[in-house]
Amino acid sequence: MKYSHAPMLATLFLLSLQTAQTVANAASQAQKTPANNYIGASISQADTEAICDSFTRCDSGDRGWKIYSGVRLSSDIVVEGGYIDFGEMATYDSDNKRTTSRLSGYTTAALATYQYGDKLELFAKGGIIWWDNERSADSGDSSNDDASRYIGAGASYDLGDNLGIRAEWERFEDIERFEGNTEKIELLSIGVAMSSL
Repeated sequence: MKYSHAPMLATLFLLSLQTAQTVANAASQAQKTPANNYIGASISQADTEAICDSFTRCDSGDRGWKIYSGVRLSSDIVVEGGYIDFGEMATYDSDNKRTTSRLSGYTTAALATYQYGDKLELFAKGGIIWWDNERSADSGDSSNDDASRYIGAGASYDLGDNLGIRAEWERFEDIERFEGNTEKIELLSIGVAMSSL
């Protein structure tokens, strides 16, 4: 009995077309360039456990916030600047004397990004924070300032219409919130970002 090869050839042809279309779509997604510039704002919460270990009692107080803006130099490199308010924190010594600290700072960082599909972008960052700390105690007010290194990682999700959600973790080195106590501060934040086309 003689079989026709036409159905097999037609199937192979259709599979070839589908494979070519899949490759073309993948290339198109890989070539998609994220928005060049963006601005954003987030609410944040600092991890104060290491600082609290040095005192009888402490109160992390209110949450912080941050604003930032970024300029994309290439598809996977971004330069970013921002301002962070870490919120107010209070500590109590063995005599129940209260000291408060309000920490804030200006940041600049370089981000390495990775586009995962059309919507999700992952990033890692490293930079410098120029911080200022205002302390208030029964014995009087004082302040100190310095520059410290920081690193971070996070993700942004594109909601469409130039809006996105951004969540990230950051760690700031050698911050002196209370006199004689230099600690690392970890910050978790989530917020929204608006990008340009």
